[in-house]
Amino acid sequence: MTDWIFLRGLIREAGHWLQFPRQFKHAFPQDRVHFFEIPGTGQHFQADSPTEIGAMVEALQSDFAKRLPNLHEKPLILSISLGSMVALEWLSRYPAQFGGAVLINTSLRSLNPVYERLQPHNYPWILKLLATPSPEVRERQLLKLVSNEPQHHALAAAKFAAIQHLRPISRANALRQLYAASRYSLKSKPTGIPLLLLNSEGDRFVNPVCTEALGKYLDVPWQTHPHAGHDLPLDAPEWVIERVKDWCQRL
Repeated sequence: MTDWIFLRGLIREAGHWLQFPRQFKHAFPQDRVHFFEIPGTGQHFQADSPTEIGAMVEALQSDFAKRLPNLHEKPLILSISLGSMVALEWLSRYPAQFGGAVLINTSLRSLNPVYERLQPHNYPWILKLLATPSPEVRERQLLKLVSNEPQHHALAAAKFAAIQHLRPISRANALRQLYAASRYSLKSKPTGIPLLLLNSEGDRFVNPVCTEALGKYLDVPWQTHPHAGHDLPLDAPEWVIERVKDWCQRL
């Protein structure tokens, strides 16, 4: 049995995984999934999001010590976007604590310019989204940015809007998270920890070359889905799970 820590990305919480955890559990029936959320999101939505990735890590580490103090085996991390920046820093600071990580569609300031980390056509969209008062409208527009499978959008937008009504992520916290992501550079490579890098050729939010640059920097191969969007677990969950299965067999 393996314990997994799932980490979502920018202005996202555990509920935004939608059906992916159920699909993952079907593929890994003996494993356990634990959802962790940075301050400002999910169960911590009333807190201020840190403006540094390192501070997010320390908040998660405190949560980890309280929730999972007696694990018999080192857990694995599965993360996406901002969550993968946090995962990388977590691995770097606490390398003996984890057995490996799956990093999806992420980027580092030290490896890619800002126009690759957040593609320029998104700038006006993001400003518009921050000014949109309706959660339903905002989520529909955001899904157009991060997903290339429109058949999922109506149901996903309704569920995401319901999350926002229950556990609203403030505009201030969204800006704090954007700021933290924009400044993040990995100061020391996590060494001796197995990594799986996944990206999406159809990612219109973060240029897929960012994962390629990270793979070259860490000397780790990456695998690319040919047409999925930024939210790879939403657009191609079976593909992600198969890649994870293959990787786990080699651990």
